[in-house]
Amino acid sequence: MGAVKYKSSSDIILSDNDGTHILRRFKDNRTGSVSMMTGLLFVAVVGAAGFATDYARAVNAKHELQRKLDGALISAARKDPELRVGSAENIFSVNTTDWYDVEVSIDAPTNERLTGEAMVEVPSYFGGIIGIDTLYADAKSEVGITARTSPPITGGGNNKACIILESTDALEALRVNSGADITAPDCEIHVNSEHSRAANFNAGIAMDVAKICIQGSGITSNNETVDNVETNCNAISSPFKNALPEQNPTSCDYSNLNHSGGSIRLSPGVYCGWHNFKNNVNVTFQPGTYILKDGGWNVDGGNWAGDGITFYFHDTSKIQFNSAVQATLTPPTEGDLAGVIFYEKEGLANSEFVLNDSRDFDISGLIYLPSRDTIYNSGSQLRSRGMTMVLNTLILNSTVWNLNSGPLAVDTYSGEVAQAGKSSTESITTYSAYVIE
Repeated sequence: MGAVKYKSSSDIILSDNDGTHILRRFKDNRTGSVSMMTGLLFVAVVGAAGFATDYARAVNAKHELQRKLDGALISAARKDPELRVGSAENIFSVNTTDWYDVEVSIDAPTNERLTGEAMVEVPSYFGGIIGIDTLYADAKSEVGITARTSPPITGGGNNKACIILESTDALEALRVNSGADITAPDCEIHVNSEHSRAANFNAGIAMDVAKICIQGSGITSNNETVDNVETNCNAISSPFKNALPEQNPTSCDYSNLNHSGGSIRLSPGVYCGWHNFKNNVNVTFQPGTYILKDGGWNVDGGNWAGDGITFYFHDTSKIQFNSAVQATLTPPTEGDLAGVIFYEKEGLANSEFVLNDSRDFDISGLIYLPSRDTIYNSGSQLRSRGMTMVLNTLILNSTVWNLNSGPLAVDTYSGEVAQAGKSSTESITTYSAYVIE
């Protein structure tokens, strides 16, 4: 871990025209000395106080830089070895686009290590008064990487994974709290976390699912009614990684709009900044792709309806449903995004995606948000004729779900989409990563 650094101005020698040092003239001329000393002291005090503000900004920048560097290395470390350095550089660049003068160096000394160093320039607004023009915050990070190879599987079967949680190291990657009621009899839930407490099932829940497959060795359970839980299970990872078309918006079609009450019709395009839907706005979506960038949507009530639509998150933008929303949404039925209702850019840093309340969510298709720590809070309801979710982690709080597997559900034997009964003839290697302190 580096420290905040600064550049000081070069030594300053003040002299008059005949070469007599000014400080020597101060010694000989006492006229106004009290006023002069008071003025100099005032400047010094103001400079020191201002520099304290600059320094605090630099410390905050250092903490944020460390977080972004750690996140970039962790995300990249899960890729194949030859892709890690380039992926980490790309993720870090995307997450620091609004920073001034950032330098980063990424290295992979072995297949089990990924290292990085970064530095950002923090302008000093007050430090110039005392000769400090620029501050620098730096960060260092190292992650360890563990490979896990799944052996070939033969025999095939008809089981399908409808929910896949991608985090390989999260404590309680799946947490089901009191009041949750999940009915999905033909769906499996696969938890890739290798943590010794990879899942937590609390009292007062109901889960009717085909199977809960947990890679880790243990769970926390206060509910004896949850069955079909298998630990040390060969959980599958998402087959959608790098398989969906990446969107690359270069401009914004709609920015920072506020909607209140009434009914509106939205068109596909790039939605930048924050968009607010207040006082039960009724929204009809025209078919197409809705790209969210540099912000998100806050939704307070209303009815949403649309067929043939896809939402794409270009960064950590999100849609947050805050109260009593009813939605009936379906994805496209043809093209590159057939069956996809929500997805995001690959390689994003982890962030939260929250659904606080809904009257009725009737949506179908693939929700591919592998970087999101997703939380469904009290009052959220979801029913689907065909749903597949790929998330980082999942918390269910007093939510009611009624799901069926869809065409993009993943065959648990082959690890492929809609290929039930197919055998896997090749070993599959996946990687988990952890920060080395």
